[in-house]
Amino acid sequence: MLARCLTPALALALALALALAPLPASATSPADALTAKATAAYAKADYAAASQLFESAWKLRPAHTRLLYNAARTAHLAGKPERAEALYRRFMQAPQRDPQAEPKARAYLRDLDTGRAESKAEQARRAADAGKHSVAALLYGEAARLAPHRPIYRFRAGEAALLAGRRAEARAHLEAFVRAAQADDAARKVALRHLERLRGTAPGGPEASRGGAAQRGSTPHRAGHAGALRQAPPAARPWGPIALSALGVVLGGVGAWQGVTALSAERKLESKLGKTTPHGQINGITYDQAVSDNEAIAQQKTLGLAAGIVGAVALTGGLLWWIARREPARVVLTPTLGGGQLQVRF
Repeated sequence: MLARCLTPALALALALALALAPLPASATSPADALTAKATAAYAKADYAAASQLFESAWKLRPAHTRLLYNAARTAHLAGKPERAEALYRRFMQAPQRDPQAEPKARAYLRDLDTGRAESKAEQARRAADAGKHSVAALLYGEAARLAPHRPIYRFRAGEAALLAGRRAEARAHLEAFVRAAQADDAARKVALRHLERLRGTAPGGPEASRGGAAQRGSTPHRAGHAGALRQAPPAARPWGPIALSALGVVLGGVGAWQGVTALSAERKLESKLGKTTPHGQINGITYDQAVSDNEAIAQQKTLGLAAGIVGAVALTGGLLWWIARREPARVVLTPTLGGGQLQVRF
């Protein structure tokens, strides 16, 4: 009887014990496994693989935006700026983005934009050197949009547009540059002079005396008159450096020709002086003729040397002039894992 009563009680106690017992620890989640693999790939400097793994882990845990930032950063380190920018921007749009990673992502986005702006500006410079000022204005404008913290791109875009005859665009760029530039910036003074001409308020000009009537005129005659007065200057060509360098080459060639001719004449004179009679007297040339030929050879050598020196100076000056008219070298800092990489662009 006692055993029959105890059996249900023992069964109930055992069931309660099993129900209240702690559950065994769960296995590592897929997101944790992917994060561990991404960290290992990052440690091996396999940044491309790490970026893919971090992104996959973030998709499993969208609330962990630090994983998304890690995916962007490793893509940046892997040399994939387009993917890095897309991930950085997705991170910046996340409603619960990591507050510690947010300023870093913003700074790296700015670095990416600055790098693209440098590339656009270099393309614009080459277009301007080729006389394609409309293309240069467009490219400088894109550089200014990508790097608003570098207002000089606005100034260059304005000047290029001015040379291309696109006055409204030039005015917009130059006004934006004046607003952003420092008061003591030399380029700002140039921009203000451009704007004065564009607005028809240049001191002493016919348009100023008419109170800007030509600018406001609606007839073709008035518009044509104002346009002729304020027409953008022609494209600047590097004729000066080219002419000086060409002069140096020509003078160098003249000097070389004079030197070779003098040496040839000197050998002929020595040959004539070597012809003697059985008594040892020179019979290949007279004394007076030998003296005259020797003086002519010396004069020819002097002229050749002088032409060569002047030619070398002219060629060097032309090359230095060409280098001086180009834009200065630019230094770009590219972020890396250890800090940054310094690049000098010419």
